[in-house]
Amino acid sequence: MANATIETLRTEGSDLFEYLNSTSSKLEESRVRVSALEEMVKELQADLEGEDVEQRKLLHASDSGGTHSELVQLRAALEAAEARYQEEQIRNTMELQSAYEMAECVKVKAGMRETELGSTLGMAMSEISDLKVRLLDKETAVQSLSEMNKELNHKIEDEKANQFDSELKLMKATTDLTDLKARLLDKEREMQGILEENALLKLELSKREIDHQNNLAAAVSDAEMARAAEKDALSRVDFVSGEVEKNNSRATRVMEQLVAAQAVNSEMDSELRRLRVQSDQWRKAAEAAAAVLSPGLTAGLSKGQVLWIRTTVQSLVS
Repeated sequence: MANATIETLRTEGSDLFEYLNSTSSKLEESRVRVSALEEMVKELQADLEGEDVEQRKLLHASDSGGTHSELVQLRAALEAAEARYQEEQIRNTMELQSAYEMAECVKVKAGMRETELGSTLGMAMSEISDLKVRLLDKETAVQSLSEMNKELNHKIEDEKANQFDSELKLMKATTDLTDLKARLLDKEREMQGILEENALLKLELSKREIDHQNNLAAAVSDAEMARAAEKDALSRVDFVSGEVEKNNSRATRVMEQLVAAQAVNSEMDSELRRLRVQSDQWRKAAEAAAAVLSPGLTAGLSKGQVLWIRTTVQSLVS
């Protein structure tokens, strides 16, 4: 706003100076024209004075009518020149008066305008001073903001560098995580295969354990049967021994029966020895069967092999 006011004042002052210069030029032209007319009047007056002298000389010399006529013409020309001079002088005087009045009016207006412009200029200068102060404050604020902006730019550059490092670390971590996931997936697949194989092994082991339990139960049952047979044989031996003792007490009475009893006793001894040998074989077979059919020894054997061992043991027992 202050710049616009100053520009307006400059424009109006320039227009006023141009108008004053134009008026001064017109006044100068009027002065020049008045001076030229005065010179013409002076020349005409000089010519008239010279012609009067010549006329007097001629009047004294001769009374020629042609010279008198020329004098009349010269006087008429002089009077016309004087009339034009008077008119020009009056007109120039009026123009000069008008120019003076106009110049005075212009001076008055210029003074008023100068006063007004001075007041406006003072206000403009005051406003300019305020604007300069505000501009200085703004420049200070801008300088402060510029410094803050520089600091922020440095911080932003540092943050960008840190962000770039973080992005590189993140990319590396992502790559490592991808590799770990792939390795974990491979391990999970391997673990799944191991679990499946372990399940199959557990199933096979369970089957073998069931077969082993069955075989062991059969072997134990056979051993129990062998022990029962041995016990029965021992009972029979004890019974026979008791009978023999009874028969010995009655030997005198039954000699014939003694011979027969001795024969029977011999047969019973043979049978007893055979039963004892057979009992030992059953016990050894049971121990061998228990050892053969243990989980550690039958783990690598098939059902057919275990069945063959069982059949062999039974044949040895029988």
